Amino acid sequence: MTADLNALGPWYLVVGVCCLWSAVLLRCRSAVCSPHQRGLWLAVATAAVAMTMELPAVDGFLQARMGFGHLHHLIRDLFGVLSAGAVLHFVATSGNCRYGKGVYVAVAAMTATLVTLDLLAASHGGHTAHGVRATAETTAYWLLLMAMHLLAGGLCFRLCWRYAGRTDSRSLRLGLWLFGWGSASAGLFWAGHFLLFSTNTEQPALWLRLLMVVQGVLWAAAILVPVVAASAGAVGHIGTVWRLWPLWRHLVDAAPHVALMKPRCRLLELLRPRHSWRLLGYRKVIETRDAILGLRGYAGPAVPGLARRYTATAGLADAEADVVVLACELSEARRAKLAGLPRRTDPDRSFGGDSRDLDDETAFLLRLARAYHSPHVRRFHLYMAGQDTAARSPRDRFPGGAGHPPTPSAS
Repeated sequence: MTADLNALGPWYLVVGVCCLWSAVLLRCRSAVCSPHQRGLWLAVATAAVAMTMELPAVDGFLQARMGFGHLHHLIRDLFGVLSAGAVLHFVATSGNCRYGKGVYVAVAAMTATLVTLDLLAASHGGHTAHGVRATAETTAYWLLLMAMHLLAGGLCFRLCWRYAGRTDSRSLRLGLWLFGWGSASAGLFWAGHFLLFSTNTEQPALWLRLLMVVQGVLWAAAILVPVVAASAGAVGHIGTVWRLWPLWRHLVDAAPHVALMKPRCRLLELLRPRHSWRLLGYRKVIETRDAILGLRGYAGPAVPGLARRYTATAGLADAEADVVVLACELSEARRAKLAGLPRRTDPDRSFGGDSRDLDDETAFLLRLARAYHSPHVRRFHLYMAGQDTAARSPRDRFPGGAGHPPTPSAS
């Protein structure tokens, strides 16, 4: 297996090709469905084809067994032209340029010109892709090819650098930086080729191949940024649902009307969600908040004061004490609702706190879920039972006398 991998070519080229094709395949479906993503995806896909044809094993296979000869080098360069054209189209459309459609004409003209120059060079006995003989056609071929790649890389780097500093989205900023630096690496790659061409050096240096690999890895990472961001978001929503579930389930038992769908077990809900994980997390937050508001007024009027006194004796910080007080009230309200006790006509309007947006609300409910199932709530029930016992009147404790323990008779 290792020998087969080594036969493909240098390991760094194989790594670059694998990164590119992995990104292309992962983003294929979304690129087909979204017209805005097709340009960059096409640039990366055509670059992946060109880099694959650069592998020594592929090169030898196409020349020796398929009989392509130098033709496969021309095809590789044409795929590179398509990649540069896709980058130029991205620059034109993203920069509000009116000449976006003109890129198609330029790419078609460049393709026809390169094919013509290659045919002319072949007729003189020199193959353009090999650069065997320094003919006028060969020189024109390489200068045009390098100029297009340098133009595309420079304009793309400038555009990505400019817009990355303006956007507030971290994922978009990261994607632009990665694609911009990948384009800069491609520009350096072709600038190095120009130096080699000007000095009549035919064998590319190692650092040039490394620049090509850097371009491939950065471009692959750039188009995978949305996938990584979506995956991280999905993990966050799954974590929210998992941690909020116990509180949500307890409250929905007492207020079943807030659940939009019939509750299921936690694992089934996560493994086979009826909606996206984002919508599932949003629903759990909203339903938990609705259940909290629906239980308002069921706890006794003395519960908030007792909860405050308990948190004071427990030595909790102010922020933690507020959440524990609400958790204690919720627990008592749930017990009262399940016991069939009536709701008070003057419920506390501040029951449940106040959050400004969904993120604040989610963070608050997660803190509440931790407090609700913490030992403090169980200890509060014991504390409240002790307070009820201590608050009983002497008549209740000594039923034989009017507020005093019975005294023995004088006789």
